[in-house]
Amino acid sequence: MLRLGNVTNSLGEFELAKNYYEESQDMYKEIGSKSGIAATTLSLGNIALNQGDYGLAKKYNEDSLSIFKEIGHKYGIALSILSQGLVLFNQGDYEQAKKYYEESLDIRKEIGDKNGIAESIKNIGNVAYTQGDYQQAKNYYKESLDIYKEIGSKNGIANSINSLGNIAFCKRDFGKANKY
Repeated sequence: MLRLGNVTNSLGEFELAKNYYEESQDMYKEIGSKSGIAATTLSLGNIALNQGDYGLAKKYNEDSLSIFKEIGHKYGIALSILSQGLVLFNQGDYEQAKKYYEESLDIRKEIGDKNGIAESIKNIGNVAYTQGDYQQAKNYYKESLDIYKEIGSKNGIANSINSLGNIAFCKRDFGKANKY
């Protein structure tokens, strides 16, 4: 059910995904899987974020973070912290979002999660970009691009290149923007 929720969520079918996540969460509760409960709670938070319900998204993220901390699941802790940063970013609290992204980055470095490291760096770059610090954003995007290339993440590579293109476009460097 969790995977069905992930697929329908990625397709933008949020209500159907929510149903799958809730059904999955009920099953995890029934079997006593705290990691499953935390994962589905985090997924419900992502749906709330996508629907603009920031208060609910924060609550789900806090709940998942609490469970992940209780069971010592560092990957989940880092993901919950990053998700909380995404909520803050969407609310326009960029400095606080950056702090969450940096905290997530530290944990991801500790556990050697290269994809997560690149993701956290990319999100720190998004803060710099949104604040108009294009040079700093460019540095972060290039750093994330290098990591994505190293691990062969085509989606990450495309995302980072797109962000570099956006910077070139904002700087009115259309030749470079077109190159990206």
